Amino acid sequence: MKSKITSLRKICKRPKVLLLGNGLNRSFGSESWGDILSELSCTSFEEEEKTIIDELTFPLQAIVYTGDNVDEGIKLLSEKLTNMPISEGYSEIINEYINLDFDVILTTNYTYDIERGIDKNFSCKARRSSKYRKKSFNGNASEEQFGLFKYMYVNDKYIWHIHGEAAREDSMILGHYYYGKLLACMQKYISTLIRRYKGLVTKGDFLPLSWIDYFMLGDVYIVGLGLDQSEIDLWWLLNCKKRHNKELNGGKVYWFEPNMKNMKSFSRYKLAEVNNIEVITENVKSSQYMRYYRTISKTIKDYL
Repeated sequence: MKSKITSLRKICKRPKVLLLGNGLNRSFGSESWGDILSELSCTSFEEEEKTIIDELTFPLQAIVYTGDNVDEGIKLLSEKLTNMPISEGYSEIINEYINLDFDVILTTNYTYDIERGIDKNFSCKARRSSKYRKKSFNGNASEEQFGLFKYMYVNDKYIWHIHGEAAREDSMILGHYYYGKLLACMQKYISTLIRRYKGLVTKGDFLPLSWIDYFMLGDVYIVGLGLDQSEIDLWWLLNCKKRHNKELNGGKVYWFEPNMKNMKSFSRYKLAEVNNIEVITENVKSSQYMRYYRTISKTIKDYL
């Protein structure tokens, strides 16, 4: 069923964009991506073998664990995650972020924790249309598959699942094959965005079509996302934002991530630094992550 085109609000000032990863979920005891990927395994691996496989980046782990049958792994993930419940405690903390003054929320998560935090009656069925799912533009086949123009609209909040959503299994990014296809779409779209944006700077408004518009034009606040080296699409986009910042009058990037001054995180810290990303960090023990994310939701107010 084709979605009806629904125009987004014009951007009249620099957008405030929240990008949420899986960190908040993990602080409440949800499975790590490593655990989830190992559950998709089509082969029985010894614990020692799993440890070695886990040294690969996540996209490559997915290929090994599924025996390069990533599509079947995505199908299993879709069934597992579409109706995954949200705990009361997590619902409370996610609302602390949702209620901040952001124009849009981006997430790398397939699950609907944010939507369920906004509306406890939220429901979305696999491979079905949803009253919450909106569309801003008709794209080509790849843009449609990866949802560059699809978003969730819940109680006046805009949520974009930038790596796909569980109920649309064909949109889910898992494995280098799909990361590469998504990156190709993003590269092509950036050129279109720059052409569209030229000449509109002085008019004071711009009609966005995709989450990429908000990312490139806005101030981006990253929380609960470790930005592992496997996130090739996001590292490319962050570098692209830096390179085109002047011509797009783009904003800043703030990355709230614990333990970034440790030697283990040195490479990511330096990578952020050269990409003009401001890293806000502190040392946090594993037992303190819930407290940490509550604190960060309040700290962000000083930056907005």
